[in-house]
Amino acid sequence: GDVNGQTIAKLEGVDALQIGDMVEIVGTSSCLGFAPGIRAELITLIGGERAPGGIAVAMSTPPERRLRDFDWGIMDNRRATIRGVLMDAKTDSIRGYTSAKIATADGDFLVHLPGNARDWRGKVDAELLVSGIAMSIFNIRGEFIGVQMDVVRSDDVRVVKEPVPFGLVPKVALSDILPYTGSEPDAHRRRVRGTVTLVKEGEELYLQSSEGALRVKTSGSLSLKPGDEVEAVGFPRINSGLGQLETAEVRKTGVGAIPDPIRLNERNFVVYTIKEDGGFENYDARFVEFEARVLAVDDLNLFVAVGAVRFNVGLAVPLDADVLAAVGEIEPTLRFRGVLSILQNPDRPSERVPSIAAWRLETADASGAVLVKNAEWRAYRRGKLLVFALWCALGFVGIMVLVFVVRYIRFRSAYRSMDILAKERKRMACDLHDTIEQNLLAAKLLMQSAVSMSPDMPEAVKEAVESAQEILLSAKREVRETVCNLQSDEIFARRSEDVMRSVAGRLSHLGVVKVRTHIRGLPERLPGAMFSDIIHIIKEAVTNAVKHGHARNVIIVTDPAPGGGWTLRIANDGDPFDAAVAPGPVEGHFGLTGMRERAKRNGIAFSIGVEKGMTTVRLEVKK
Repeated sequence: GDVNGQTIAKLEGVDALQIGDMVEIVGTSSCLGFAPGIRAELITLIGGERAPGGIAVAMSTPPERRLRDFDWGIMDNRRATIRGVLMDAKTDSIRGYTSAKIATADGDFLVHLPGNARDWRGKVDAELLVSGIAMSIFNIRGEFIGVQMDVVRSDDVRVVKEPVPFGLVPKVALSDILPYTGSEPDAHRRRVRGTVTLVKEGEELYLQSSEGALRVKTSGSLSLKPGDEVEAVGFPRINSGLGQLETAEVRKTGVGAIPDPIRLNERNFVVYTIKEDGGFENYDARFVEFEARVLAVDDLNLFVAVGAVRFNVGLAVPLDADVLAAVGEIEPTLRFRGVLSILQNPDRPSERVPSIAAWRLETADASGAVLVKNAEWRAYRRGKLLVFALWCALGFVGIMVLVFVVRYIRFRSAYRSMDILAKERKRMACDLHDTIEQNLLAAKLLMQSAVSMSPDMPEAVKEAVESAQEILLSAKREVRETVCNLQSDEIFARRSEDVMRSVAGRLSHLGVVKVRTHIRGLPERLPGAMFSDIIHIIKEAVTNAVKHGHARNVIIVTDPAPGGGWTLRIANDGDPFDAAVAPGPVEGHFGLTGMRERAKRNGIAFSIGVEKGMTTVRLEVKK
């Protein structure tokens, strides 16, 4: 009377029921799982071997039935015997029994078997006679979806024919899975050979040979890759209107080459191509190649169009950032290469021609989606580069104008005597080298890069950009005086450490060199003039490290000095540098001279040397 821990009926005469007991049941008729039954209240033992004076009831072998006999529940709850081939066996961890899939000529059905699933899996492909209680399975809407059988005793399952070893399973061509035949199929496994073109999610692979292509599903993970030669043994089944191999065992036999892809066009995605023999060219599970426009992107899934036909593409790796950015502005064309899957229309074919409902392509690696640099793409990239170069040029011009205006105003209000004016002229020469000259050079390099990245740029545009480069070089030569401190006094109201880290971040953001900081012992606030000069020394040191030493990493370190004060070190991993033989103002180089003068007028000790294998500019600021 106990089922799954719940008491459903009172038992009289026994503590538990056994097979062969004759009982009387009192209860209420009910629909139990969409099938007729009795909700029992009292179960009484009235006959059988265990009843007083009872005689054992012989349980004869039930008659053999076809699976089709159980359609619609006509023979529900009756003992029956069904002949079939074991496809797979799994343990139901909740209920504790083995759930097995049995193949018959009428289709597959589910059987609950006693014993361990591992023992049953050793009999896959064996022909069995299974005796038990068969019943129909319905979904929640009461629709018939299959047949299930419950087997209680191990001796109710007889092996009629032992499974065939892997190498003796009948071998067929990939294109001969589920062929038309006038005889009844035997439901046993088949063996195929082919080259792996795609491994998907570890439990599904695609094979191809000169005979055709096939989708193969396994029950375990696979350590295979495209190009491997394999043999697969499994059960032929229909999925989405096309044949595939299920619950397959796969063995690697060698390594070959991925077959050349079949080139497809828009017509191939509309209807099947008819071959000379009157059959249809089947592209399902085939390794193919085609060009398509990308309409939308959702992570690794693309929505593409080949002419008027639209479908999905599954990527193995994400698209390049440039291509992703272009989607939405244009529809970039990509050359796709991968395995094609077809979804058949379940409706009846029109005029005996199969109807295609949908397509999907799966790529194996980055080579599965390659950008086609057609005229549309080149025009898009050219426009992006020219707009970027124009904005950069305008930005530099605006900065230069702003610098000159600010410096002119500060010059008029701050300096009144010739002595101060002479000192400021030296300061302006340093600022010129550190800011405006470098910005003009950067603008020229950007325009030069724009020309080199667009080889098919119209000649008129090239000439205009080259003229702009000459103008910038001329401005660089002419604007060699009249520059002041770029940092306004307000910026130094911030904490010194925050300003130092901000400067390092801007230098790193340029992408040429990585600048890191390690700040200790730096005062909370620094005088504006001193801090401005220190910032310019840092910028000049980083510029020299990249320009002359080809450095990739720079670290800015501040430490408290013994006895008070603090030190600043700007170290880089570039080529070694000897300050004693470095060119100076006579040769047109003002960098080192400017740094020394800035340090001197602020009472800061300045030196250049090598520390722990790194070229280091060292500043010592007294208390």
